[in-house]
This record gives sequence, C-alpha cells and structure tokens, in this order.
Amino acid sequence: MGLRVGVVGVGYLGQHHARVLSEIPDVEMRGIYDSDQGRAHEVASRLKLRTDSSVASLVRECDAVSVVTPTMTHMPVIEEIFSAGAPHLFLEKPIADTLENAQRILSLTKRHGVTLQIGHIERFNPGLEAILEARPKPAYIEAQRLSPFGLRGTDVPVVVDLMIHDIDIILTLVNSPIATMRVVGTPVITPHIDIANAWIEFENGCLAQVLGSRVSMEKLRKFRVFDREGRYFSL
Repeated sequence: MGLRVGVVGVGYLGQHHARVLSEIPDVEMRGIYDSDQGRAHEVASRLKLRTDSSVASLVRECDAVSVVTPTMTHMPVIEEIFSAGAPHLFLEKPIADTLENAQRILSLTKRHGVTLQIGHIERFNPGLEAILEARPKPAYIEAQRLSPFGLRGTDVPVVVDLMIHDIDIILTLVNSPIATMRVVGTPVITPHIDIANAWIEFENGCLAQVLGSRVSMEKLRKFRVFDREGRYFSL
C-alpha cells in the first residue's frame, strides 16, 4: 500500500495537485474535498476520484493531506484537519495571511509531530539546482515576475502571491541577513498591492532588485545573478 493522500481544495491549483498525486505510483489517492461540492464532484468525475463530505472524513483516511485553499482559510482549515487527525501536510504558499497565523500553523504542526512543506516549488527548478551546484557568490541579483491579471491569488498582495518565489530563491542564494530593504507598491485592480518593487541590501554586500506584478500585459519571468567571480547566471 502506498502513501494515502487527500486534497483539500480543488480550485484552479488544487485540481492539478489531485491530478499529479493520482499519477504517482506510490501514492494512493483517498479522495478530495472542496467546500463547493459541485466543483468537487466535477473534478472527481474527471479524474476518477472519490469525494468526501467533510474535511474530517477525508483526513481520517490519509497519511498526508495537500491543502490548496485560499490563503485566508489556511489557519481554520489546518485547525479542522488537526481536530480529526494528524496527517503530514503540504500547504500551498503563502503559509498564511498574517505572521501570527503562520506562527500558529508552525506551532500546531510541531505539537502534532508532523512534517509541513510549503509550496515553494521553484526550489526544485532544475535551473536553480544547477546554479546552486555552481556555488555562486552573488553581488547583484535582478528578478522580474510579471503576469496578466487573473482571479487566482487576489486575496493576498502580489508580494506573497508571485514575488515570494523570487524572494525565497534570493534568500537561498545569498545566505546572508538583510541589512536594509525599501519596497514600494500600489493596488491597481484589487484592494491589495498588485504591483511592487523591492530593493534589498544584504549584510554581505549583495544587492537585489525584485519586481512583481499581476497586472501586466504579458507574462514575463527573468532572474539574473551576477557574482563576485565575474560569472553570470540566468533562469
């Protein structure tokens, strides 16, 4: 028997979690749950999966659960999961809507002794893995992540929706405390920040400029690293 897994939330991203997990040989998909039962049945029918009537009934049959719900619901969903069992968790980024809720989620997972992984999938980008193997000593990093507007992820600012990927990569590459940071941004379509620009200076002297937008005319991904040995890396 493989790892018994369930998915809570099968919206735009959650449906892909369910599909990919159902295709992994050592994973036994126990079912999916969504507060929109119509959506749950539609995805289940398409992927030939079982739906559950509640989070609790799904959790009781799982070794691990993938949580792919709107960010503001992460805390209550995690609490509901742990009220029914103690599965390992994959939680889509960002971890929570506030720092306080993020700390509460970390505390709960530690208390229950389970593994928690946040969906920073860019860490597994083969291009990034190749850069890390080269052991660069970054002097300057430029990152741009721009997308046309869509309804997904608009419950949080673009910083924790899109820019968070590049911030995570930069922190991994630089591996130094932040000395100073200047950030500007503005709402354009949503009540939250839709476009933001950050200038980050690290204690080791590295500089990083990060631009994130979800109101661009076209999709653009650019990540460039200039290191202290005269090397240039691009993702």
